[in-house]
Amino acid sequence: MQTNGRIRIMGLTLLEFVIATAIIGLLLLILAPIAGGPSTSHRPRATRTLIDGVSAALERYCIQFGSYPPSTVEGMGDAPEPGSLFKYLCGPDGKGVTKVAVIPAGSRRIITFDPFISIPENYLRPSGPDTLIVDSWGNPLVYLNCRHYTLQQKAKNPNYVPDGKCHNPNNYDLYSTGQDGKPDPPGERGDDITNWPK
Repeated sequence: MQTNGRIRIMGLTLLEFVIATAIIGLLLLILAPIAGGPSTSHRPRATRTLIDGVSAALERYCIQFGSYPPSTVEGMGDAPEPGSLFKYLCGPDGKGVTKVAVIPAGSRRIITFDPFISIPENYLRPSGPDTLIVDSWGNPLVYLNCRHYTLQQKAKNPNYVPDGKCHNPNNYDLYSTGQDGKPDPPGERGDDITNWPK
């Protein structure tokens, strides 16, 4: 380009190139943790959001079928072989929940319902024939149908006094064991993220 009889060459000097590269590198360092998924400080909030979403799906399930799904806690549920919560809310393949309905004529018909929730892939983990819903640390969410558990305990012992295993006796407990992957001891405030006040 020529201006006033002088020729000016367009381009970057070495110093301008180094400064531009440094700024781009600094931006990448700042943005990389955000793009890479939930950081350590965001994991509790992401898990709380997941628990709230699964709770809403459980309420829709209960409205549709009249009760909450069986517990997924071994030995504490109402089903001999509790399945994963994902299976109950999304179906075994995530494409829908099938139920057998008895129609007035006495015959049976299979009805498929849309999934009650859509869960991002990074919160799912295959486990044998099931798929588990996991928290931000990769630990499975714990779900206990307290209504059925309490009825079972009363059937075994009419004088049953709540044993502390259920925090929401009229519906369900749903929680994450947090970063350490272990349930908090009773009465202690640890890192568990729960659907009941701690």
